[in-house]
Amino acid sequence: ALRDGISPDSEFESGPVEIPLGDKVWSVHNYENSDLGRISLATATEFSDNTVYAQLTQLVGPAAVVRTARRLGITSPLKNYFAIGLGAEAVNPLEMARAFSTFANEGRRIDGAVFGNRPRAVTVVRNEVGKLVDDNRPVGRPVLTENTAALVTSLLRNVVTGGTGRQAQLSDGRQVAGKTGTTENYGDAWFVGYTPQLVTAVWVGYPNGLRPMLTEYHGDAVAGGTFPALIWKAFMESANRLLK
Repeated sequence: ALRDGISPDSEFESGPVEIPLGDKVWSVHNYENSDLGRISLATATEFSDNTVYAQLTQLVGPAAVVRTARRLGITSPLKNYFAIGLGAEAVNPLEMARAFSTFANEGRRIDGAVFGNRPRAVTVVRNEVGKLVDDNRPVGRPVLTENTAALVTSLLRNVVTGGTGRQAQLSDGRQVAGKTGTTENYGDAWFVGYTPQLVTAVWVGYPNGLRPMLTEYHGDAVAGGTFPALIWKAFMESANRLLK
C-alpha cells in the first residue's frame, strides 16, 4: 500500500465489513468487536484493526501482498486469497524475522553471496585443511525504498509505544518496532519486532495441532500482545546486552 502511494493518514471505517468475492462474501470483524469508527491506516496498524486491513487488501489486491512478501524473502507457499492481508497464510518464524529485517535494514533484504535468497544459516564453507571454499557473506538486496522502509518502521514503533505491542517495550528505552498477531481461534499468537541491531520473531502455540489458547494467559486468551510480546522482551533485553 505504501509503495502504491497510500498514505498512513488515509482514513477507513473500522467496523464489520463485507467484501464481495464473486459468488461469495467475505465477512470481517475486529478482535473482540473493538470497532474504532473512522480511523487512519496508522491507527489501524497500531491497534491491529482487521476490518481496515481487509479493506486495504481489497484496495491493493491480494496478489500485491504476495508479491511484496516474496520481495521480503518469504518463500513458503502463499495463495492470493483476500485473507492473506490478515495473516491467514502460514509462514514460519525464521521467514518472518528475515522479512522484518528488511525494514530494519532500510529496505535491503539480506541475502548470502553464495546461497542467495535464503536465511544465512551458513556463513562460510571450508575444506578439511581449512581453506575457504565458499564465502556466504551478507549481501543487501534493495527491495523497498528507504522511505517506504522508514514509514513501516514508524508505523510499527507506534504499535509498541501505544498499541497492541506495549508489553514489548524495553526497560532501557531502546526504540522498538514490531507487530502483534493473533489468529481468530486463538490457536496462534505472534510478536515480531526489532531494534536497530536485532530482529526476533516469537510464535506461541501448540506444535502438534491447532489448539485454542482461551485461558492460558492468567485466565484470558493468548493474544500476540501477551506471552509473545513478553517472551520477545525477555529475550531481547538479554541479547541486547551482548550487542552494546
